[in-house]
Amino acid sequence: MSNGRPFEKWSVSICPLCFRRVPMRVYEENNVIYLEKTCPEHGKFEDIYWGDAEYYKWFEKNWNTAKYIGSGLENPHSQIDRGCPYDCGICPQHKTHTILGIIDVTNRCVTYDCELILEDGSIVEIGRFVDENLPLDGSGSGIIAKPIRVLSCNPPKPTYPDVIAVHRLKAPNSLVRICTVSGVELKVTPDHEILIDGEYGAQLVRADQLRVGDLIYAPARINVNVKNLPVLELIDDYRLYVHPDDVLMELIRRKAREAYGSLRRAISQLQLKYWNLYDLSVGINFRDFKRLCEKLGIDQEFSLTHIEKVSWRKKTVELKAKYFDEDLAYLIGLIASDGSLSTSRSRGIYTTNFHSTEPELVKKAKHIVEALFPGTKCHVYTDGRGCLRLSFNNLLVYDLIEKVVIEGELKEIFKLPDKCITAFLRGYFDGDGTVSLASNSVYYVTSSRKRAVRIVQLLRRCGILASMHERQGSGFSKSSYYVVVISGFKDVSTFVKVIGSNHPKKFEKLKQLAVEGRVRKIGKSRREIVPRICIKLLAEVINHHRLSRVTLYPEDPSYLSKVLTGKRNTTKTTLRKILSRLRDLELCEKCKSIVQIAWRYSSEDFFLDEVKMLEVVASKDEYVYDITVDKNHLFAANGLIYVSNCNMACPICFAYAGAVNYVYEPTYEQIVGMIKLFRSSRPWAANALQFSGGEPTLRNDLPDLVREAKRAGIRHVEVNTNGIRLAEDLDYYSRLLDAGMDTIYLQFDGLREEIYLKLRGRGGLVDVKNRVIENARKIGHKSIVLVVTLAKGVNDGDLGDIVRYAINNRDVIRCVNIQPISMAGRARKEEMRKMRITIPDAVKLIEEQTNGAVSKWSWRPVNWPLPIAKGMEVVKNRTYPEFTLHPHCGAATFLVAKEDGSFTPITELVDVDNFAQVFWGMYYLGVGGHSRRAKLEALKLLPMVKSELIRNLLKDIITKGSYEALGRLMYNVVMVGIMHFQDVWNLDLDRVNRCGIHYATPDGKIISFCTFNSIHRTAFEEKFKQPIEDWMKKTGKKLIDYA
Repeated sequence: MSNGRPFEKWSVSICPLCFRRVPMRVYEENNVIYLEKTCPEHGKFEDIYWGDAEYYKWFEKNWNTAKYIGSGLENPHSQIDRGCPYDCGICPQHKTHTILGIIDVTNRCVTYDCELILEDGSIVEIGRFVDENLPLDGSGSGIIAKPIRVLSCNPPKPTYPDVIAVHRLKAPNSLVRICTVSGVELKVTPDHEILIDGEYGAQLVRADQLRVGDLIYAPARINVNVKNLPVLELIDDYRLYVHPDDVLMELIRRKAREAYGSLRRAISQLQLKYWNLYDLSVGINFRDFKRLCEKLGIDQEFSLTHIEKVSWRKKTVELKAKYFDEDLAYLIGLIASDGSLSTSRSRGIYTTNFHSTEPELVKKAKHIVEALFPGTKCHVYTDGRGCLRLSFNNLLVYDLIEKVVIEGELKEIFKLPDKCITAFLRGYFDGDGTVSLASNSVYYVTSSRKRAVRIVQLLRRCGILASMHERQGSGFSKSSYYVVVISGFKDVSTFVKVIGSNHPKKFEKLKQLAVEGRVRKIGKSRREIVPRICIKLLAEVINHHRLSRVTLYPEDPSYLSKVLTGKRNTTKTTLRKILSRLRDLELCEKCKSIVQIAWRYSSEDFFLDEVKMLEVVASKDEYVYDITVDKNHLFAANGLIYVSNCNMACPICFAYAGAVNYVYEPTYEQIVGMIKLFRSSRPWAANALQFSGGEPTLRNDLPDLVREAKRAGIRHVEVNTNGIRLAEDLDYYSRLLDAGMDTIYLQFDGLREEIYLKLRGRGGLVDVKNRVIENARKIGHKSIVLVVTLAKGVNDGDLGDIVRYAINNRDVIRCVNIQPISMAGRARKEEMRKMRITIPDAVKLIEEQTNGAVSKWSWRPVNWPLPIAKGMEVVKNRTYPEFTLHPHCGAATFLVAKEDGSFTPITELVDVDNFAQVFWGMYYLGVGGHSRRAKLEALKLLPMVKSELIRNLLKDIITKGSYEALGRLMYNVVMVGIMHFQDVWNLDLDRVNRCGIHYATPDGKIISFCTFNSIHRTAFEEKFKQPIEDWMKKTGKKLIDYA
């Protein structure tokens, strides 16, 4: 190296395809350091090792020949079998202490048939939705390119946030089947979280921790953005012919001449019949018509609503019903409840039948058919037992019933405007509904479970709650049927007022049910159940202002007292009456805010659905499915109860490596065990820990885990997070801080939305990051690390702005940690190597983007603190972690901020290299038995420091050796670090043996970061996915409490 020859050395790596150990040549070419390795089976692989040979050799010469290579770690769970990196656990070959321990605490789903409700009213099975939006490369996750919004909630208010990603995962062995009092049934993975009523409001609880009697948040009314559908939009029948009106026909002819020069040429090129553009009486085949309009650029809605007639097999009827209206929806409701279809295709007969014992209904149905489709001949027959049958031959109506009722299971009805929904429900009720004056209830009856679910959903569109129950028939077949029950004061009243009936006898019964005296006797519905937090909040305000019960509830002050002490339950109606009176009083600002929160939780937008039954069931499908929902991270499963989801889907996530194949989420007990494992290492017990994932803030028990880490003796606890929950939930952030969390390790890729769209698969994240910073200020948190995933061509031009952002927010930001992209997890694809960037590349970019303020010579390798740790051992007579990391694993510098916002690297204020040599001298004097002389050597340090501020702080650090003194230093500077993690393409086992960032696993292993993400993650997550039965045996907890 010293005589200018090209650099070359040999190490050991692995084949990126089969993981076989292979020799690796590291060599210099054109001032770049490359690696080359050859697998006997898969051939040669080449990659960039370091982007600057001069810089590489500087680090290699000055810091890879350290006087001390490390004492290593002892882990009783490790043994050498196949050798590094296969036995990684940490084995005796490993030389570096755990500088930072990492525990992954998350990584979640529902079955294929779970339904999503989209903002436009579409109902889609989550399995189909996910499959249609997955990338073609077979990945188990995909980013949603176009905006699609799904029913969710910002507890407790329903909302429609964007779906930003989809996920398909291998199904576990067992699922949890959840059944509620209202008849909702859902099968989810054990770790999927359900939004339930907790002591402090809405909270997410894992499915395997639910209990019978828990109350689940659910939408009481489903509002969707709909527009009325043209009737013909749902039809695609080659047997049907359409006859455009004069306006549309003239438009078609004009556009055909403009596009093709003449009608004849248009007919030829579009492969139409000659008469299609000339003879209106013949009509155009419906599929040809739609193709023609599409080719000519005619708006679909315009074309479908300018059809005068439809025909088939010499039968022609007028089309008065251009759009769905109340009459057509009512007719479909009647036929869906008590109708049938029959056909004789050879004769062109497509018969729709409606059966009823009520002549008025048959008469009304006949009138609607003849009014909407003039020319349709209707016939009424009787079976001699009082049952009437209305029959008519109309292919259009036949197709509608087949498409909407039979194939679509009423999904298309759900997309219609409210007035059409109520008309359909009225028609269905008139056919298959009943009124029970004995139970003051209204019923729908159907033989189809899917149909019953749809009726419940349609009733929610009208703001009516209903429950669904399975009944056993008493006839010969004893087949099951389903009853949809509407009960409760408000729901029955709303049904009578909004839906009603055209059936004379049912109408009379509804009138009786709606009589005021009877309505008052109807019980309270589930919509009136008050969340627990409301009573706590109400009591807090009343007690704080010493308010009189008589003032707030003069109707019955003693009742209010019993409610506040938990002796009586109340209703949302009563609660809102009390809260309205509180709003009229002069309250302090805090109590005004509390009243507002209680008001929100007394909303009628939601109700609480009680868990009736829980059971463990075998998983019959290969996959389970999930979506990532923006902002709220919740969606309404089947549109009926709220459940959680993954809150990000980063294409470059380390933790994704096995997401296609399993669900992995260690239990609370396993995580505590891993904390203790880190503390049991010798000679150095780890005292810095990071909770990672997945996204660790998805766990509600994370504050408790932080507390466990502190209790175990971990001095520094940080949480690796995308920041979404901390931006939105200040209380959760505060609870983490109160539990002892020291640092937020905040994903921060830049200040431009385009960066996040590329790296994280979604936008809107710049605001999220800024809100985390502001929330930190609000609660007094002063330790945030900005973590930058650096990718070439994406955010490599943003490093200067990120550094300046950190300096400007140095009251809370302690560090910027830059991580050049590693090809692990979701980034484990050959094409992602185009984004490869190395440490010297990043150093040069920062030099350029800070106008030389931070030069390439301002940086030192990550093992630079080693002599300080060894020297302090002598001064303080105690053990410190040994920073014997490989010098090419990372680089760092400290920027000292000035009042004007400018900054200076610490290397310009301190002679850091001689500084390190003094500490080495102290160490070797100490081990030679001259500890007094070693301490005196420390006096040489202060003259090397040009800054008086830093000199005073260093006095405390050297003399006290405390975290507090170090903290005061850090509040005046911002650290910038670069850590280049390895992947299977550039793995160097020399670096692995000196890794200081370690993962813990549930089986007692401690594994180097790079080998865990590149090699071991999939195997360990596969190993520790477990059926619910095993979870119950291990924890001793009972999953189900049967009532």
